[in-house]
Amino acid sequence: MNIKNTKAAMIQTKNLNLIPIQASDITYLISLYEKPEVRKELGGVLTKDQAKMRSESLIAHWKEYGIGFYMIYSKEKNTPMGYGGFRVFKNQHPDLEGKVEIGYVLDVPYWGQGYAKEAVQAWIKTGFEQFKFEDLTAIISPTNAASIAVVKKMGFEFLGQYKIDGVDNSAFRLACKMYD
Repeated sequence: MNIKNTKAAMIQTKNLNLIPIQASDITYLISLYEKPEVRKELGGVLTKDQAKMRSESLIAHWKEYGIGFYMIYSKEKNTPMGYGGFRVFKNQHPDLEGKVEIGYVLDVPYWGQGYAKEAVQAWIKTGFEQFKFEDLTAIISPTNAASIAVVKKMGFEFLGQYKIDGVDNSAFRLACKMYD
């Protein structure tokens, strides 16, 4: 999948500004990757070098595919709260190859306040209406009940269990026709 002709722009919701990740966000992302509570359901804490590489790959994804992850900022305080958005599966599982994943990571102080749902709703709308995706796939740790609840509220259907990067995950799918 290559949709480089799209234009990444800030997405605004009632409480959030969703801004495409840039190099200036790397320091914040590294701090997020080092938090055990945040990384509990994501395969564990990353070293500084791993976190820097992961952060740089998020920026490179935008350049390669024209889509990617956004920083999540509070409109009220203009502070970073986490990140999320889209990525294209590449060489991770044959059943998911070329599919577009939607996902997010929120910092602990913002859990349970509806911000994940608000951001996911905005990305679903952008994905289907602007980027014209046929469907979206969410990959979630089977023990992450909060994130599973978010995608189920959005209408995602369970696809099955997949091992990605050596970690067991639950996969959920939302087709554009289900969104209409």
